[in-house]
Amino acid sequence: MVACGNGSNNGGNNNTGGTIDAGTGTGNAQADTQSTVAAVQTNTQIGVTQAIAASGSALKFVAISQTGACAGGGTFAYSGSVTPGSPSASYDLDFDFEGCDKYDGSVSVVGQYAAGTNAFNYDYTVDGDVGGNGCVVNFDAFALGVDLGISLPPTGNVQLDGAVTGDCGTAGSATCNYNGVDIDITNGTATGAPSCS
Repeated sequence: MVACGNGSNNGGNNNTGGTIDAGTGTGNAQADTQSTVAAVQTNTQIGVTQAIAASGSALKFVAISQTGACAGGGTFAYSGSVTPGSPSASYDLDFDFEGCDKYDGSVSVVGQYAAGTNAFNYDYTVDGDVGGNGCVVNFDAFALGVDLGISLPPTGNVQLDGAVTGDCGTAGSATCNYNGVDIDITNGTATGAPSCS
């Protein structure tokens, strides 16, 4: 994901820092919107995991600020806070993507994390706008929940909830509803599917 413009993102919502680059898509508004959602999901999960790891085990509020290069070009940055506990933590992070693996925009991620002996879980909501794959996608309280076993191969589930809207220029627009989508990582199956119109 990537933030374009001057970096001001109004707390991750309504990217007021500049124009979000929608990039080039396939011309299919529904597919391009879903591709952007998948990229945001992946990148925010990575960022949340990094932020929690960077907070350490101190039982106090920790301010987090990380910037880095993206494998496919561009940069990402996230900042905010993690309030660690044992065995849980809460977090409030703002992500900015600037040409990062072809994504541009900003999102705010708020949630919580808990770890056990053999598993961990985290859940959060995403708000903001991200461009990529020919669409600028608006996230409004889009929720993700992850329950993973600490084993190889990985076991667990990813749950998605909420709707997003993609403005895909000449390809039109799409609203995709992810309510009740549950992906079983263990078996590679899913219950429910995104519904786009």
